[in-house]
Amino acid sequence: MGPTRVMLTSLLLFSGQFCQAIEPPDGLLGPELPPIVVPIKQRSLQQLQAGLRSIADEGRKVSATDDERERKAALLRLRSYRFLCSVPQAKLTLDASLDEDAVAVADICSRLGKLTHEPENPDLPEEEYQRARTAAGKCNLANGPNSLTKAIDIWMDDSDEHNVAQLGHRRWCLNPSMQKLGLGRVGDYCAMWALDSSGTPVADYDVISFPPPGFVPLDFFGEKYAWSITLNPAKYLAPELEDVEVQLFPLERGAADRANALEIENLAVDTQGFGVSNCLIFQPKEIKVAAGKSYSLEIRGLQTRDGQPATLTFPVHFVAAMVAVTNKSSP
Repeated sequence: MGPTRVMLTSLLLFSGQFCQAIEPPDGLLGPELPPIVVPIKQRSLQQLQAGLRSIADEGRKVSATDDERERKAALLRLRSYRFLCSVPQAKLTLDASLDEDAVAVADICSRLGKLTHEPENPDLPEEEYQRARTAAGKCNLANGPNSLTKAIDIWMDDSDEHNVAQLGHRRWCLNPSMQKLGLGRVGDYCAMWALDSSGTPVADYDVISFPPPGFVPLDFFGEKYAWSITLNPAKYLAPELEDVEVQLFPLERGAADRANALEIENLAVDTQGFGVSNCLIFQPKEIKVAAGKSYSLEIRGLQTRDGQPATLTFPVHFVAAMVAVTNKSSP
């Protein structure tokens, strides 16, 4: 049986304002502006290799207990994903108190035999129970992996039927303002304290995309994974599902094969604040994630903050695995 995953949810409060919209008289709208095509930055293959190798090399310098070593390996795996997606990662650190919170959550889930963000008390002392109960609502949870590194991979996948419409675990992992986290495992129950926002996010990015633009190593992405494009709310309005058009074309000799666009399913827009709102989600059917396969993504129907129509387009090139993952095993 595969791993069970439970979505980390958050309650967001909004203050709404209401106004009346009045249409201008005919002829006063002016000409419709053509959409701007947003250039998306990409790394060279050499830059990608060097960055991932540098992060992996840090794992060879770890001298610690088994638990600390496991946490460090998982942290480096998460940092590698964030580097791949051009999200701040160099200062991401484990926090001892948050590690203890994550262990408390993994432990209470293990005692109850289930994943839950609202655990009942399995006869724990009240102080221990309250700590686990409070932390449970702030953690990504996973059941099945026997390592925290594998749990990171599960949260970055996040594409099962219960999570694919929101990809909340993935979006917490890629939250650009995260600077610290906690990790804990008890048996096959894993937890990641994920709701930190103490870092300073990069302000000038356009999208947080997974898979990212450019080169994508096979050890970071799979054929069944959903694709997520999170638009910077400082630059773009929240996408409207009925206006968005997503097309994915095979790239052949550097040109998009527009006659053979892949079918898109599970297209969704989620604006909840799982790290960053404005997330567009979809799954391409019959995609081949293999070394040498390349695709061109085009997303139309977007709007900049000033209301100008915008189109995003970038290639994705799948390449051979680059990082030997430690502590990674199937559940």
